Amino acid sequence: SYPGAPIKEWLANLNQLQESFDIFLAFGNAQLLNLQHHQWLNLNLISMPFIPQDDYDWLLAHCDFNIVRGEDSFIRAQLAGKPFIWNIYPQDDGAHHTKLKAFLDLYLEGVTPQLQDLITEAMEWQSGQDWWNNLPAWTEHAKHWQSALIDRQSDGGLVGRLVKFVS
Repeated sequence: SYPGAPIKEWLANLNQLQESFDIFLAFGNAQLLNLQHHQWLNLNLISMPFIPQDDYDWLLAHCDFNIVRGEDSFIRAQLAGKPFIWNIYPQDDGAHHTKLKAFLDLYLEGVTPQLQDLITEAMEWQSGQDWWNNLPAWTEHAKHWQSALIDRQSDGGLVGRLVKFVS
């Protein structure tokens, strides 16, 4: 995670849900393994080696929930069709807030106000219990979003649309 992300607090909140969680830590986040000593009975932190992109895509698609940070991983998380937090890179001018809001405006279009609030709060690292209790609804939405993204690209993508526009 990027500096400033409240990952310790988020994990502590997750630990309070009284369920068991396997947390896969991407390569480069081994410092989080030190958190394993917090006596968290419900969290199993697993350090992952660097893996090829196809394996990363497979992992995203097979986890119940993902936290991603880079823009490439952000796109891949959407295509995985699973709920996720985008740990967006903080920019000094605050542009990351504008980018996240623009994404959420599109991503949350047409969902219930309750789900909008839950996802927005999750993206801001809040209300772990609320989003976890509503994970089935978020998962359904993520699958719908995934399908819509794939449908939008079925026309050949930008190049196909430009060719169609020019002709």
